[in-house]
Parts: sequence; C-alpha cells; structure tokens
Amino acid sequence: MRKKVLDKIYNEVKHSLMYCTEGDLPEKTVVDEMFKAELQEIYRKAENHIAKQLKKATTV
Repeated sequence: MRKKVLDKIYNEVKHSLMYCTEGDLPEKTVVDEMFKAELQEIYRKAENHIAKQLKKATTV
C-alpha cells in the first residue's frame, strides 16, 4: 500500500513539474514542498473517505 501511495505522489509531482518548469530543473526545495502538499492531499482524501465509511456503517 505504501508503494502505491508513493507512486501516486510521484506521478502527481512529476505531472505538475512538467507543466510549471518549462524545461528548467526545479530546486530541491520546490520538489520537497510539492511532495509534502500532495501527501497532505492524500491524507485529506483518506480522512474524508474513512469518515464517510464510518458514517455509512453506523447508520445501517
């Protein structure tokens, strides 16, 4: 599961860099920040998903 999450983050960051750097290599700090932002987005989505599933399970 961890590899799947890391692959998703990597692909999102790679996709974003392809469109925002215009051929220049980004600074490491930029990539680090993008990685952190994508990881937080995955956490947010996971928390929302879990909350919905728990709500479904408790209302049945």
